Amino acid sequence: MTEDPQNPGEHTWEGDYRPVSPETSQRPAQVQIDPLPTEFLVRLADALNTTLDLKTLLERTASLVRAVIDYRIFAILLYNDRASDLRMRFQIGHKPEVERMRIRMGQGIVGEVAQNRQPMLINDVSKATNYINANPDVRSELAVPLITKNRMIGVIDIQSEQPNYFKQEHLHLLTLTASRIAGAIENARLYTRVARQAQTLQVLNEISREITSILDPDALLERVAQLVRRIIDYQMFSVWLVNERDQVLTNRLSIRFTHRSDAKEKEAETQTEPKRTIWDSSPPVVSQTAAPNSALGLAENPAIVGTTIPLERGLVGAAIREKRVIHVADVRKDSRYHMVNPETRSEMTVPLIYKGTAIGVLDIEHSRLHYFTDDHERAMTTLAAQIAIALENAQLYQRVAQQEQRLERDLAMAREVQLRLLPPARPQHKRAELAARFLPARTIGGDLYDFLQYDANRSAIALGDVSGKAAPAALYAALVSGIMRSVANQHLSPSEMLRTLNDALQERKLDSQYVTMLYGVWNDENLTIQIANGGSVQPLFCRGEEIETIRAEGFPLGMFPSATWEEFSISTQPGDSVIFFSDGIVDAQNAAGEMFGNDRLVATVKKHQHKSASRLAESILTDVGRFQGKRDRFDDETVVVLRVTDANAGSGSTR
Repeated sequence: MTEDPQNPGEHTWEGDYRPVSPETSQRPAQVQIDPLPTEFLVRLADALNTTLDLKTLLERTASLVRAVIDYRIFAILLYNDRASDLRMRFQIGHKPEVERMRIRMGQGIVGEVAQNRQPMLINDVSKATNYINANPDVRSELAVPLITKNRMIGVIDIQSEQPNYFKQEHLHLLTLTASRIAGAIENARLYTRVARQAQTLQVLNEISREITSILDPDALLERVAQLVRRIIDYQMFSVWLVNERDQVLTNRLSIRFTHRSDAKEKEAETQTEPKRTIWDSSPPVVSQTAAPNSALGLAENPAIVGTTIPLERGLVGAAIREKRVIHVADVRKDSRYHMVNPETRSEMTVPLIYKGTAIGVLDIEHSRLHYFTDDHERAMTTLAAQIAIALENAQLYQRVAQQEQRLERDLAMAREVQLRLLPPARPQHKRAELAARFLPARTIGGDLYDFLQYDANRSAIALGDVSGKAAPAALYAALVSGIMRSVANQHLSPSEMLRTLNDALQERKLDSQYVTMLYGVWNDENLTIQIANGGSVQPLFCRGEEIETIRAEGFPLGMFPSATWEEFSISTQPGDSVIFFSDGIVDAQNAAGEMFGNDRLVATVKKHQHKSASRLAESILTDVGRFQGKRDRFDDETVVVLRVTDANAGSGSTR
């Protein structure tokens, strides 16, 4: 409320819209309009309302202020909530060392204006007790706080090399517009923050898709180091993984900043004209591509890779222990800090948590104080969960690959052992020739065959098929072969051999393990073969164009105690053949799912029955393979052929 000088005793109120009295209604209004501020405010409103880009906004503000205040030194400082200081966001005419200054609240003219939220006009800075003499040529200074929604966000600071340069009109003008500038700056910062968050989420999504496709742990960590640069412009980065057995953290990757000289930057610093720069203390906007480490001025630090530290040590240990991000603005003030890089000032450690367990930690460092922000922390927390899953998958894949390699080596050795268990040579008889062919379905198989020479005229032929496949079946086959060879010197008949084997397997009984066995004894003197069948495929007997199945049957070995087996005796003559084969021959399938079957086998034998034992066996496997085509064998394929020959032909060979 103020007293009207033309009417003593009467008062007026700002914003008073009450009806006026008849006396006062006749009094002419006295309004004074300053054309310069009005034009300036219109132009300012247009500049502030037509952009949300902070850099453009600050440049426009500086240009408009210069239109009414012809300055040489100008700066807009914004308040950093994390560090509680003021930092130049835009400046004209300041030296680089002044630009990099951090001004605390209450420090200097700018700090005092920010703290008291009141503008200051200093006609002679040499008489100001709180003045920071950053530029000895400065004589006067004008500083106005930027306040929006009752929150101080920064200061506009103008300096002159002349004393008494600034007028009260300048102070009034800046004070009048400061709140509008502050509101526009806050809107631009909010827009930038939202845009950056959206861009960060997009980058996080791209990074997550990429890292989940990398299954090599070392390659994954190297790529993570590159991709994190798209979010945080770090100077040092390392990955520590938990070793539960030794209770230590092992460094798997360490990258640090290497100095690079920038010719353009040096050239800019030597310019004599007033320098205009934009300085941003906010997090860097994420880039769309991740350059190689060499292009970023980064290099691996092999001296640290492989080193270990106790699980509880340092900020990395704290992140593991507390299972949360540890964000330290000044490591020199944190007692938990364990120095690795002497130049480190800010550090953020991000635990890698998989299914509630910390498996490692990302250690991100910078030489600048208060470098990392809440946006950095949120982004890395989101990304760390994806990295932990990708790392665990990569380590699991690596373990599986290593186990497969060991298994392949073991299987190769087992294959070698199994082949050595097969008979190295076939018995030689004057009136018969023997041949065998064996193809395992996998690296090692469950089929077995053997020749046991009883004496000069008698030899035993064994063909077995162990239940199951691969290593377990091969080991059981080796057991059966070992037992059979251990009793070979007893010259047992087929039925007695099957009974002996069954009794031995009963003593070493394994659940769900058994073996089918076809056992025959050839007598070269009377051209007879005695056969007993323990659950195996019935053999074929070929005489000329006639091919018959030998109807020998019996129980598999290792299933029933005290079992007995029937024995058959077959008389032969020169030209006859007896073919023993495993079920892998007749059960072989082609791409259409059709089985080779007994009829095709009979046709093959009939077609090649005139050939030698070895060529007949080879022809059988060739026809089976041709029938299967490119389809993999799902069972072992074994053929043993006994062909009766004329004694005068001397046919003991196996062509």
